[in-house]
Amino acid sequence: MKQQNLHRSYARRRLVPQPAYRVPPGFRRFTVPITDRVQYISFWFEEGAPYGGFHMASLYEEEISVADPHDAVFLGSGITEIDFRIKWPAYPYAEYHRILQLHGRGHMAMTREQLARYVTVSYREFINEHRDRPVEGDVAWAFQPQGDVDFQDLWLLGLRYVTENTYQAEVLYEPRQ
Repeated sequence: MKQQNLHRSYARRRLVPQPAYRVPPGFRRFTVPITDRVQYISFWFEEGAPYGGFHMASLYEEEISVADPHDAVFLGSGITEIDFRIKWPAYPYAEYHRILQLHGRGHMAMTREQLARYVTVSYREFINEHRDRPVEGDVAWAFQPQGDVDFQDLWLLGLRYVTENTYQAEVLYEPRQ
């Protein structure tokens, strides 16, 4: 994808209305104090507007780089793992849930680039797993071939704290022309 194609028209984009994950009643696990919690991690590509997000397919294909790629994203938060979840409006029954370790070999903290790639790969995997499944929610958000949404149409804006060390991505849908 050429650089000029990465600059998008803001008129056609829509924030994906993902329902926030809720912890089941009676289920509690370790969580960090509110003052130490990382509330939001934003993403944008190197040549893009700050906090403007990035085209997930371009990052997946390694055509772009994330801005500030080597920044440690959860440094000083006191947590070693997060619960990453994807919930999608067309597939309310679907639960995509992964525990993400925030430190790698030698206890190196996860970087912004590593986190962006993890989220991007997770969304691609989620879409591939659900594109042929029954649509039981909002059909406007169904994946191809049943609907119009495709991985190529998604932009990652950030990762938002939801509850109990659980994070969900903030994603924009912008259909290709």
